[in-house]
Amino acid sequence: MKLSIPKGCDNAPKKDFLVTINIAYARRDLDALLEAFTDKFTWHWVETQKTVSKADLNTSVFLEYPITALSLEKVLTHGREGAVMGKMTCENGTIYAFSDFYAFSGAKGDKVKSITRFIIPLNHE
Repeated sequence: MKLSIPKGCDNAPKKDFLVTINIAYARRDLDALLEAFTDKFTWHWVETQKTVSKADLNTSVFLEYPITALSLEKVLTHGREGAVMGKMTCENGTIYAFSDFYAFSGAKGDKVKSITRFIIPLNHE
């Protein structure tokens, strides 16, 4: 998979954590995602109005086709919140633009309690 990740600063562990989560998603690594989320985690997809809890998290959260390229354009964190904006290219050629908004379980930012995702295909037919 082709990765394009913004350079982080030397003391930004929450940013690195969000990058790791996005790479795990792109690689379809469900175990890594489950490890990153709190027990009461929820993931809300705005465009489909779908919300999934950690208990219901399974491979259905992944895009239909494997991701061949992931470009993270912005990775931001502040306190108990974070955001990632980027693009994903799938094996079938579809490119998605996305913005994810994260709520951490605490200021340390070592677990995610929720994600709100905005995702749109850029080149669909």
